[in-house]
Order: sequence, then C-alpha cells, then structure tokens
Amino acid sequence: MVDILVGIFGCLVEGLWTITVTWNAGTYACKLLKFLQLTILHMSAYTVVCIGWDRYIAVLYPMKSKSEESSFTVNRKMLLIVGLSMLSSIPQVSSLLYSKKRKHFIGSTNNFCGSA
Repeated sequence: MVDILVGIFGCLVEGLWTITVTWNAGTYACKLLKFLQLTILHMSAYTVVCIGWDRYIAVLYPMKSKSEESSFTVNRKMLLIVGLSMLSSIPQVSSLLYSKKRKHFIGSTNNFCGSA
C-alpha cells in the first residue's frame, strides 16, 4: 500500500510538476503535497523497519506461533507507523512555510509553491 502511495504522490506528481515547470494548484496544496510526500517516504522506511523487526523476532523465537498476533496488533503497528511518519515530517513544515524559491535544472529560479 505504501509503495503505491510513493508511486502516486512521489514519482507521478513530481514528474508532472517537473514537466510543466510551474505549480498551478495553489500554495496550500503545494505545501500539503510536500508534507504528504515526506510522510509517505517515512512510512515506507518505517514499514521496512517493522518488517525487519518481525523477521528478527521470527528468527530469534522460531517456535513462537504467529497466531498470537491479532489484527488489532497489526492495526496498532500501522497506526504507530503513520503517527511516527507524520511526527518525523513536522520539521519539514516549518521549512515549507518559509521557503520561497526552487531552483530548476534549467537554471531558472521559480517560486517554490507558486507564491509571489
């Protein structure tokens, strides 16, 4: 699920933005999108860490039954991943609030989120 979100919000939207060179959806949408992109990136990393931890426990205790882990526990882990991801993305919000310029590969300097 997280990989699909990375593909949509990360690659597709950023690719379209690079092709069009301008952002026409407004300042708030731009800043929200950048926050979502960073949150989804953190979600992807934390999910890999969670999978690694699960495999570590499986190797450490091979005879322990996985039936003990309910869907409630899995949902709690996913909520923890989302919460940590949003918490990790908060510092980016302040930099988005105060950043104005974005340097493009062609050498022109355009407004980062379309604000003057």
